[in-house]
Amino acid sequence: MVAYEMNGADLPMLNGFPLRLVVPGWYATYWVKALREITVLPEKFHGFWMDKAYRIPKTPNANEDPEHLATETIPSIV
Repeated sequence: MVAYEMNGADLPMLNGFPLRLVVPGWYATYWVKALREITVLPEKFHGFWMDKAYRIPKTPNANEDPEHLATETIPSIV
């Protein structure tokens, strides 16, 4: 969803003016601020934030034990 207003007024600069990508079901860290173009990719984007950061263990309830750290992770979604 692309947002251009907030509470009936133009989206403020600190909230992503002129447009902000809102991705329901995903944490706001994935919501792009100050959107100016959209590129549709044929596969998952491979970049630092998707491949290394903002990830949680791929285990039930995203749990892991300090003695046995998760070997697989997935993007953190709500």
